[in-house]
Amino acid sequence: MNRCALFNQWSQGKKSLLLNLTKPEGIAIAKELIRKSDVVVENSATGVMDQLGLGYEELKKIKPNICGTEEEWQALCHVIGQLQLATDIQFRTARDRKANEEELERLLTAWTEPRNKWEVTRTLQAAGVAAFPSMNSKDLAKDPQLNARGFFARLPHAEVGVQTHTGIPWLLTHAPNGVRAPAPLLGQDTDQVMHDVLGYSDQEIARLKEERVLY
Repeated sequence: MNRCALFNQWSQGKKSLLLNLTKPEGIAIAKELIRKSDVVVENSATGVMDQLGLGYEELKKIKPNICGTEEEWQALCHVIGQLQLATDIQFRTARDRKANEEELERLLTAWTEPRNKWEVTRTLQAAGVAAFPSMNSKDLAKDPQLNARGFFARLPHAEVGVQTHTGIPWLLTHAPNGVRAPAPLLGQDTDQVMHDVLGYSDQEIARLKEERVLY
């Protein structure tokens, strides 16, 4: 993983904590972190987070204002002129939409097909729906605007050296800009996060590692 180009691209500036979610104490620690978080992003297969007890409905009990995708779904239905889809039993939740994705794709394709990709992008973004055309790495690397804005980051990584990665797509006026650090080695920040964010003692962290809740 530490030498994976994709991981190193999208993990720049992040912290890495290795947590065993097959253990109850691991789930409890995850919930502690969620209580201190604004957003939860996961890439598990559909249903896995629910099975772990970390599904959206459960997370809302832990942190009522945790960001989700339902607001974007409502906005999307409005933009494409299909308001009834927001309450349609086939598409009510993310799981429902996944189960009926072929029909959903047919409906969305009917709306996007006659439109230019940039028109679709601008319309959806204006409504608060995350959207952008698919561009491969070569397209991005050659984009004159991205290069002119210093978008690409070239930071030394402990195992793979200096590589070119996409950076942060916005500039702040009153705060530092750019990627602050390369992607971490897997689990590099476990102790720091547990200690500084959750207030665990060195002894508690050592115990959790012995019990393979942490690595």
